[in-house]
Amino acid sequence: MDEKKKLCMFCGKDESFGAMNVEHFVPRALWDSKRPQDTQTVPAHVACNSSFSSDNDYFRDIVALDEGAAFHPEVQKLMAGKIDRKFQKKPGAMRISLKDLGPIPKHSKGGIYLGHAPAFTVDTVRVERVLRNIMKGVFYSVREEPLPADFQFSFADVTHETPEAIREVIDMLPPEWVGFGDDVFLCRYAIHPKYRGIMAALLQFYRNRTFFGLATPSDLNSLKNETDAGQPQPANS
Repeated sequence: MDEKKKLCMFCGKDESFGAMNVEHFVPRALWDSKRPQDTQTVPAHVACNSSFSSDNDYFRDIVALDEGAAFHPEVQKLMAGKIDRKFQKKPGAMRISLKDLGPIPKHSKGGIYLGHAPAFTVDTVRVERVLRNIMKGVFYSVREEPLPADFQFSFADVTHETPEAIREVIDMLPPEWVGFGDDVFLCRYAIHPKYRGIMAALLQFYRNRTFFGLATPSDLNSLKNETDAGQPQPANS
């Protein structure tokens, strides 16, 4: 029997479309030095893989420089290591990460003024590209195949507040957080067993910044004729 062709996690095409290697779908930039030994990899074209390297660094800056992440030991290593070197050697790149940096008023949930805190503009397009690739990687590591090419993604930052509609979906996810041996990256996810792999996930970084992601077919009408298979169930990794 012929060996099953490896398909790129990014584009879904095989090695005839370009040289392939393996991708650590959770960016290695999130760690200052060595990643955990349990970090998983999936197949990827070299060209596809390299095209996201600057997005990964940008994403690392965004989640590590969030004030709520300052307590995390790996963030502290980054601040004294990779991020400090970026400040020193690539100030232009750092200015891109900290676009429009300046003080903004901060209030409690009850509206009490708590003073000013530094804030900067986040490029949500770049952030969502990284989140999309992580979800693709998680799916591939479970199903051993890429997400269908026609899938679309939606994301929400639920670090501080979760809309009620999203809360209902989150409540259906398995309660256990899954990672690679540390808590730099943790996720909770469910992949629908029959509806073409519809996937919902919580993606958390440094025990602080948390995003909700949903992957669905672009043509949702195609699901109308399928038999309702019940609530999403977690897939075994």
